[in-house]
Amino acid sequence: MGDLRVKKKKGSNKKKHGSVSVTAIKFLPKELQVEIFAKVATRSVFDHCMIKLCCKEFLRAAEDNYVYRHASMENFALVPLPWFKGNNKEFPFLKRCRESGNSEILYREGMVQYFTSSMMELGLKNLKEAALEGHHDAKYVYCMLLMCGEDELGERKQVAGLGVKKRRNEKQHKHDGSFTTVKALPKDMLVEIFAKVATRSIFDLCMVKQCCREFLHAAEDDYVYRHASMENYALVPLQWLKESSFLKRCKESGNSEFAYREGMVQYFTYSRVELGLKNLKEAALEGDHDEAKYVYCMLLMCGEDELGQRKQGSDLLCSLKASSTSLVRCRKRVKSFVGTMWLNNKPVVPNRKSCFCGSDTSDSERLKKLSRSLRWSSFDANVALLIMNLVCFATCLES
Repeated sequence: MGDLRVKKKKGSNKKKHGSVSVTAIKFLPKELQVEIFAKVATRSVFDHCMIKLCCKEFLRAAEDNYVYRHASMENFALVPLPWFKGNNKEFPFLKRCRESGNSEILYREGMVQYFTSSMMELGLKNLKEAALEGHHDAKYVYCMLLMCGEDELGERKQVAGLGVKKRRNEKQHKHDGSFTTVKALPKDMLVEIFAKVATRSIFDLCMVKQCCREFLHAAEDDYVYRHASMENYALVPLQWLKESSFLKRCKESGNSEFAYREGMVQYFTYSRVELGLKNLKEAALEGDHDEAKYVYCMLLMCGEDELGQRKQGSDLLCSLKASSTSLVRCRKRVKSFVGTMWLNNKPVVPNRKSCFCGSDTSDSERLKKLSRSLRWSSFDANVALLIMNLVCFATCLES
């Protein structure tokens, strides 16, 4: 069972949720651990044995009778069945399965007893027990034996509805038990799960809230809104207060996508340069937002070199390139966003009188030198040129 880890946001001072690792799983309710290990045992006895070696808590949960009751017998021979031979290597496991009421072992033992050892009463008893536990093969054999035998106590009529009724009860019990078990999860883990849901679909998050009060309380955590997807909301215009309380809650929770969109509009449309740059920086550094990081590093590198901002921007770009993030995808998404914006701002870079799209090529030459010194690829240099053209676009319109 691999570690389930949640990346820690660099530089974030907000509420933190620890990584969900083996240590955290150890603190799950024992009933939930037993349910999980029972699912493992139904697939692979080898994996079940490996789980026991992890820690004492896993060993205790994996030794529960419920786990052995559902353990797979796929790797064991059908016949002969040396259940009670102590010199057999499989004896302890098979004995424990039988004592726990494993339906597969009851079915196999019943078949051998009924058809091979002539222990018909005992064999029929084991087949009946396995059938009532929900074993389909045992249910089939048991009902056929009853219907083909003498009709004592109306057994033929009784068999017809036995399997269907038992199966319905099993499904209902299984559903109720699973739902109750999930509700018993620690709130921190529920919050982590619902945050993952929110990153994929807002609709699914809304459906989760309607399940029960425990889910509603966990889904309303700030951590969930901080990671919520905004894919279904228009990029521009950003009517924050008119959309719904959802967007307002995302803003209050520090949602990086919200901060990125708001920063882009503030910087390039409303000429609120400082506030826009602040939101872009927050989304890039604290929210680890790829597009925000991309725009922010370009603005730093193409601006005036105050307090080593160009070096900071180049380092940020290098970290972005070193990650698994695709710069091509970032560039396309930024261009798509810019295409939906009104570029009504004044010059947003202080003391910049020249324009890349004009005759003055001093800035263009400086950008080329910068790209060579930083060993940019051709498209990185083109992207920097794109950002700077956006920066001075208003100047071109006014002149």
